[in-house]
Amino acid sequence: MKFLPYIFLLCCALWSTMSFADEDYIEYRGISSNNRVTLDPLRLSNKELRWLASKKNLVIAVHKSQTATLLHTDSQQRVRGINADYLNLLKRALNIKLTLREYADHQKAMDALEEGEVDIVLSHLVASPPLNDDIAATKPLIITFPALVTTLHDSMRPLTSPKPVNIARVANYPPDEVIHQSFPKAT
Repeated sequence: MKFLPYIFLLCCALWSTMSFADEDYIEYRGISSNNRVTLDPLRLSNKELRWLASKKNLVIAVHKSQTATLLHTDSQQRVRGINADYLNLLKRALNIKLTLREYADHQKAMDALEEGEVDIVLSHLVASPPLNDDIAATKPLIITFPALVTTLHDSMRPLTSPKPVNIARVANYPPDEVIHQSFPKAT
């Protein structure tokens, strides 16, 4: 479907500090975002529009991985951060409810996709081959880290400032060596 590439804007490593209970997945309670971007209308075919209308709830699977973490949750199990912004853009663009489930590993998420328990798996930075002909896979749009996220009013300051720059990281990623290679004045 034509809207699937939008979903893979989120292709990045995902991680959570929560542990798994008896379930195979964690289902998050919501997606918290302050994103107020104006969206251009999506051009979907009649077939795609019918499929969306029949869904009512798009179930998205993510999984833990050993690469960078961009999935942040608050104490109420709401997803926050840049991925939450992208998921909310997706939700608004498609005008559909989203449910986000986190699986312990890539294989469990792909098994849930093949079983029809989820509609989409957001993968890590490495493209995965489809399991069968009914599953479409796209190449990742993000192929490296660290990604630089800055404010709109002075986006180049971290790269050009002679002053020390503060760099935030999650779960000790990226490693110190990578940060200091990219940002020698990082603290």
